[in-house]
Amino acid sequence: MWDFSGWAWNGVWSGRIRSKSRIKIGSGSDLTNVNSTDFLRVVDHAAAMNDRWLFLAAFCLLLLGCGVVIYWLVKQLQAVLAGHKSARDAHQFALTQIIASQNETALKLAVCIDRNTAAMEERTMELRRIRERD
Repeated sequence: MWDFSGWAWNGVWSGRIRSKSRIKIGSGSDLTNVNSTDFLRVVDHAAAMNDRWLFLAAFCLLLLGCGVVIYWLVKQLQAVLAGHKSARDAHQFALTQIIASQNETALKLAVCIDRNTAAMEERTMELRRIRERD
């Protein structure tokens, strides 16, 4: 799968990796098209190399696990936000109905008070006329 010939340690790693699979090192667009079996095969091969490669393989698996957990958390957050949005919309609708009912009741009360005021004025006028006669 991977050919690591040509590697030498001279203070830094020198050499070239030749890929025999679809995975290409250094090509970001091809690295996103890796399926899980290819990824695990590469990690398994890296783990068989030495401790440094084992660390890199474990780190890759850790990153993959963190990515899965972050993806799950984002999905959960989106579900919670959608639930809160629907609850907020229902609450807004209920408040709109309550306010409309209160406005309607306030208008009826204003009309009632206006009619009562007019009736009281008539009764006051009648009472004055009755008192003036007597």
